[in-house]
Amino acid sequence: SLRSRPGEHVWLDLKPYPGPVVGDHRYCLAIFDKGTMRCNKVDLVFKNQAGDGMDRLIAAWGLHKFPYQCTAHFDGCGAMTLIEQSCWQHGLNTSYVPVDDQSLNYAEVMLRRTFDAACATLVDLRGVIPARYIREVVSTIMRQNNYSATTTERD
Repeated sequence: SLRSRPGEHVWLDLKPYPGPVVGDHRYCLAIFDKGTMRCNKVDLVFKNQAGDGMDRLIAAWGLHKFPYQCTAHFDGCGAMTLIEQSCWQHGLNTSYVPVDDQSLNYAEVMLRRTFDAACATLVDLRGVIPARYIREVVSTIMRQNNYSATTTERD
């Protein structure tokens, strides 16, 4: 396992929502910090907003202010070039994860589990929460994860 300080190694992924959602957002740019097990996301209407979304995530977590070098890990799909440029503008290192091996990208693993939980929540509350609110359900699950984000490795 990779032991790191907060924000030292973050993983990113851009995931489309499975259908129409409130606010007409189509994608979420997710970030995962292995050092703290913390996650967050920014909702995007278009993929070409990924650079602006990364700017917001960097500012929200203060990744550009740490006294040590931070590295963003992501796959090499097209929209990631905008994310890479944003990282360079803020002084972050970048690293590519092989596209064909999703298990190496912690953000993809976290997103898969989060979306599975969100879909299960929507199925369980069928008729109470319409599917177009999956964006808010994903946000709630991430927030709950952050409240309890810890590992035995950190002791």
